[in-house]
Amino acid sequence: MIISVSFVFISGLGLIIDSLKKIKDQSRLTIIISNYLKSSEPGALLRLLELRDLGANIYLYDSIGAKRSFHMKSFLFSTKSSDTLIVGSSNISLTAFQKGHELNLSSRDQEICSSFRRIINNLIKDPYLQLLDRETIDKYIEIYEANRNPFIDNEYGVESAKERADVSLISPNRVQYDALEILRMNRDIGITKGLIILATGLGKTYLSALDAKQFGANRLLFVAHREEILNQSIESFRKVMPDKTYGLYKGDDKDTKSDFLFASIQTLGKQKNLSDFDPTDFDYIIVDEFHHVGAKSYKALINYFNPKFFLGLTATPNRTDNIDILQYCGDNIIYRKDLIDGINYRLLSNFEYHGINDKHVDYTKITWRKRKFDLEELDKNLVTISRTAYILEEWKKLKQFRTLGFCSSIRHCDHMSNYFNQQGYRTLSVHSQSEVERSDAINKLKNREIDAIFSVDIFNEGVDIPEVDTILMARPTESKIIFMQQLGRGLRLSPGKDIVRIIDFIGNHKSFLNKPSALMGIEPTNANVREFIDEYKSGKL
Repeated sequence: MIISVSFVFISGLGLIIDSLKKIKDQSRLTIIISNYLKSSEPGALLRLLELRDLGANIYLYDSIGAKRSFHMKSFLFSTKSSDTLIVGSSNISLTAFQKGHELNLSSRDQEICSSFRRIINNLIKDPYLQLLDRETIDKYIEIYEANRNPFIDNEYGVESAKERADVSLISPNRVQYDALEILRMNRDIGITKGLIILATGLGKTYLSALDAKQFGANRLLFVAHREEILNQSIESFRKVMPDKTYGLYKGDDKDTKSDFLFASIQTLGKQKNLSDFDPTDFDYIIVDEFHHVGAKSYKALINYFNPKFFLGLTATPNRTDNIDILQYCGDNIIYRKDLIDGINYRLLSNFEYHGINDKHVDYTKITWRKRKFDLEELDKNLVTISRTAYILEEWKKLKQFRTLGFCSSIRHCDHMSNYFNQQGYRTLSVHSQSEVERSDAINKLKNREIDAIFSVDIFNEGVDIPEVDTILMARPTESKIIFMQQLGRGLRLSPGKDIVRIIDFIGNHKSFLNKPSALMGIEPTNANVREFIDEYKSGKL
């Protein structure tokens, strides 16, 4: 089968992709689309990668680079005995397939079909035809969003704003697609609550929005513990369901009437505020960063409401205090994909981990209590010129363009930033007491107006900076959860970013075993570590 069309849209591809996936020999499927007039939707191109991963031949014609139009609309269907060629006016869109005035003619003339094959074979040799991959799509996204083509909504009318709202602007990635199907199947057998575990960057928020749409939620409650998470989540949900009304329930801003409410746990978790609602007010409830659920405020909320479906979301389910969070979601892990899954699926950036000897600190001499280092003693050891100069030299060897650095305290954060600035680099210190706004710092890092942001805790979760390509861990991270959250800040895909460098300073203390064990998925016992080392040396890993 050969499909060669100018444009592809999410709505149209959604009508045919399941049928295309059923083709037994995917190598016999060839699809050619183009960036002509910047009309094809990036989300549709991403979905085409699903077919490529099954073995299909997917190409993009660079009409912009070639400075040549690409206006083909053709479909060749082949059987053992004959070919059928359809040529006309239809691209891959909802309008072309179902709603618009289109004219297409079919022919079984084998000479015509053979001529079409020769045209396609010559086209495949064209230097401006390239195999579709994530890098190509990322480059296209940059030009797609800039100076949007009014042709899409006006002259051609293939994907009006209303039509795109009907089919959702967001197309699920491979992981989300699988999770949506499993969520549906769970509900079909009577499951009413569960937990989704997805590594940072795999799209937990969009997944929950897509499932809420799939579920048909009328009133929805989304709960999180940071304002940034709430604001980002509202924007994500709006892209999926723009017809709903959205409101915040936090601090003095207590909207109770909107279809979809996004609530701060610090506000809604109080008993007096819970009484603003009936226990059955929401048919779908989502609790983000579900690993925090052991706190009293979360328990009160979970015990109070009685939705038709309850969903917990987290990237890091294993708490250091051993509280069983599964008890709050029916002991049901609905779906799980971790860091390595995301990288293997090409949904997360690959990374290089550099564990560097923290030779200027003797961690065995710092008081250790309640699974943490004494903060005051830790600061005395970390805030030194000799250690900071050493970190700077190692960072200079490995850094790329945009660094996010994690520090142990406000004092440590300011010290790191001040020292780097004194050595001629441009950095900002961002924490709860800093004068610089987080959003301003993030924009400056994105635009490469600064080299690095040093922070304390606030970028551990809920803030997306896909452009970050270097993570500097200048502090010991006793918790595997926090370590994975910090590492995850750099794993989101971004145009022009090939790899993430993790620069981590490793000291002489058992707590540092949490880091490699988190990456390798093993518990850091002596036996497990020894077994891993033996397998590595023997070439089994």
